[in-house]
Amino acid sequence: MYEVSDVPNYEHYKNYGFMVSEPRKYAGTHILLWAAALLFYIVTAFKSPIGLVIITVLLNIVVEIFLLILGFTDPGMIPKILSSY
Repeated sequence: MYEVSDVPNYEHYKNYGFMVSEPRKYAGTHILLWAAALLFYIVTAFKSPIGLVIITVLLNIVVEIFLLILGFTDPGMIPKILSSY
């Protein structure tokens, strides 16, 4: 069975508290998500029906929750298949 220390780059990202191998890209995803949402709210939300804005806010929150779950969940490992081929 594999140990956590066998995972490449684990020492690099375990100090961040979340389980992603590239924390800058993970943070960049959150920044781009909120930047796009903010631009939507600034440019079009005032002219959009309130129902559409509420649905958009709820979907943004759901996406953010899923990204946080993705970042804080151990991805696991696929074990090597030891076969006699």
